[in-house]
Amino acid sequence: MFAHLKLRTKLIGGFGIVLVLLIGVIAIYQYATTSMSGEFNNLLKVDLAIRGDAKDVESAMLQCRRDEKDFLLRMDKKYLDKLNKNVAAAIESAGQIEKLATQAGYTTIAAQGPAIITAMSDYSKIFAQMVEAYEVKGLDHKSGLQGKFRDAALSCPTPSKPTPLMSLTLLFS
Repeated sequence: MFAHLKLRTKLIGGFGIVLVLLIGVIAIYQYATTSMSGEFNNLLKVDLAIRGDAKDVESAMLQCRRDEKDFLLRMDKKYLDKLNKNVAAAIESAGQIEKLATQAGYTTIAAQGPAIITAMSDYSKIFAQMVEAYEVKGLDHKSGLQGKFRDAALSCPTPSKPTPLMSLTLLFS
């Protein structure tokens, strides 16, 4: 087939075919690199978004612990509202994590979203029950059962001769 062609034509044809193949390989390489780079950038954006939401969950959880500590120190019900706001923020961020992880195909991370939401909801309910129990007990010495006990103790007749315990009680009332 190529026997009747001159050497010059064969060489030009051979170089032409090699050049066309080289251009084809370069085109395929460029397409693969661009496609892979775009997908990598999308994956990186998703990973960074999940990481940011995870930091938001962590921050909200730490703030919840601070609110719990502040309530136990000050016995002020305003910390229940603050805790509920932080729980809501953590639940929202956990929902975002679940959504992003599901879209990206991260099944193990996506499964942790509902677990975080359930744990935060349970934490909020248990904290509300604790606040309610402290309200029954009395948030200070004048309210709740503590206040009733104090009123009952103060309504008792005092002995004619003060005892050391009575002196301490009168000192701190």
